[in-house]
Amino acid sequence: MMAYEKSSETSKLPDSFTDEVKERGLIISWSQQLEEVAHQAVGCFLMHWGWNLTLEAVSLGVPMVVFPQWTDQRMNAKYVGNIWEVGVQVRRDSAGLVGIEEVASCVEVMQGERREIYRRNSHKW
Repeated sequence: MMAYEKSSETSKLPDSFTDEVKERGLIISWSQQLEEVAHQAVGCFLMHWGWNLTLEAVSLGVPMVVFPQWTDQRMNAKYVGNIWEVGVQVRRDSAGLVGIEEVASCVEVMQGERREIYRRNSHKW
């Protein structure tokens, strides 16, 4: 599921994107973020990681793939990946971009045994 704060954000997507992903995902303008993170079907969560969502995910034991964009999100990502060890941060290439291979690699990590390690670590906090 992809949620946008502003409906104008969908205009940044390629014209065919919505049709291409409609069988695999859902694009909406707003959602109950905490309910999404807490849902039992969520294996891990990929987002920019503001402080509130970071604390919610840690308290719920949800492993994280962090993709910081601005302000406090880079610090939050350091806590998630290096201090609390409850998730993994995507790596940007030399141009500052994140390729599909990197995201796929992070998701693979979340399907392996490290996912359970991250989940256990979150219960420490």
